[in-house]
Amino acid sequence: MAAFKCDGCGAPIAPAEGQRAVTCTYCGAHNRMGTMATMAMRVSSSRDPVKLGRVVVAMIVAPIVMTFVIGVVVAVAIGMSASRAADEVANLPNLQGLEQLGGLQGSSTAGWDRRSPLTCGLNQTLRIDGDATLDTGPLVQGAINCRVVIEGANLSVANGTLIQGDAANMQITVRNSTLRGDVIVAGGISTTVEITDAHLHATRVAIQADGMANRVRVSGASTVEGGTTGITVSTSSSVNVSGTSRVSGQRGIESQGGEVVVDGGTVEGERAAIATGGHTSVQLRAGSTVQSAEGDGIHGEDHLRVQARDATIVAGRDAIAGGSHGNISLESGKVQGATALRFDRNLTLTLDGTEVVGGRSLGARANVTER
Repeated sequence: MAAFKCDGCGAPIAPAEGQRAVTCTYCGAHNRMGTMATMAMRVSSSRDPVKLGRVVVAMIVAPIVMTFVIGVVVAVAIGMSASRAADEVANLPNLQGLEQLGGLQGSSTAGWDRRSPLTCGLNQTLRIDGDATLDTGPLVQGAINCRVVIEGANLSVANGTLIQGDAANMQITVRNSTLRGDVIVAGGISTTVEITDAHLHATRVAIQADGMANRVRVSGASTVEGGTTGITVSTSSSVNVSGTSRVSGQRGIESQGGEVVVDGGTVEGERAAIATGGHTSVQLRAGSTVQSAEGDGIHGEDHLRVQARDATIVAGRDAIAGGSHGNISLESGKVQGATALRFDRNLTLTLDGTEVVGGRSLGARANVTER
């Protein structure tokens, strides 16, 4: 007969045949014969190897079988839900032209009357081609995480903004198109704008991204023109102008902080070609041109960092100007202005084969290296 011990004190207990609970005569603890502790004690005391093996196998296999059964039940439930969802989608009405209410992934504007504004809804993609002109903008209103793709289009609004994207995480891609309006793109936080072989003509601002962490890329042979500003971005943002692209305005590029990269392109401004806030990095790569006939080439504030290689900076006033703690590294190329370099104090300047034309006002405690 199998021996049992009390779960409470360990004293021996002797349940009758078929008895499921025993009270210990020593400590009064209530012992249930079906618990793992009493089962384990029974197994350890058994002298029947066959019975011992069966019990051990049952103890190991039972949890595995239970887990498998639960998994099968859950999988069947998920499959039934997915099947019902697929049936519901299949039974939806024809959605052609719904992009007027808020574009769909992979949708076009086949059903659009080209006289009404479009809405790019939450997490949707709106694709636009062809010609359209509205008296008043916006032509496109964007929601959070929406994507607007404009390709092979000629779009304009007589008054107002062409693409309004105040919501976060909007993505706007323009390829091989011409866009006109007071403001072409007005974006919010984390707006991404990519312009490739396209032409943007604005009476005020071509691209305006007021929120933080925006990214603007102009590539190919694009033109971005603004009556007041070509491109303006807020803090922690990046602007990249490459290829043979040109950005212009009274201020070509205005950045409140982040990074501006000109990689072979041209940036022009009547008041300033590039105007920055504090802690901004400006990189000019080979073949780039920054020019202002009457104003400053690059005008920054404190902690302005400029790296230029084989680039040209020409200005009617200051070619490069900043506040304190500027870090300027110029290799080859040309820097020319009424004052070529103007800083308040604590400037670190490295000139390596660069042609510098114009005066230098480097302020106090300047550290200059010329090679």
